[in-house]
Amino acid sequence: MQVSNEGAVEFNNTITRSLKYEFTASEIHDLSLNLANEVQDMALVEAEKKSASAGYKGKIDNHKKSISDLSAKISTGCEYRDVECEVIYHKPENGKKTIIRGDNGKVIVEKMTPEDNNLFNQQFD
Repeated sequence: MQVSNEGAVEFNNTITRSLKYEFTASEIHDLSLNLANEVQDMALVEAEKKSASAGYKGKIDNHKKSISDLSAKISTGCEYRDVECEVIYHKPENGKKTIIRGDNGKVIVEKMTPEDNNLFNQQFD
């Protein structure tokens, strides 16, 4: 813990938080290739279904789910991932916290929650 010039106590902590992650062009390219492969695989499974009929519904449903997931990632260009972050309380000002993403160093400033404020109301032995 540190005391700032304004007299506020700064408290650093590390957390993991699910944050929006924007895919790079290379990742979108890879996802697109995966999507194309899934579409091809599903077409093959559907063709197999025509010749053998029973037992393929589960395989097709799995490919449809993969296609849906990949399509969503490509169309939005992002997904939510758990990212380890450093938290600095009462910075940039009292009652706010600074969150620094561990994956890319980007800074997020938020108002402290009641739970955050409770950290400073506890007695330590």
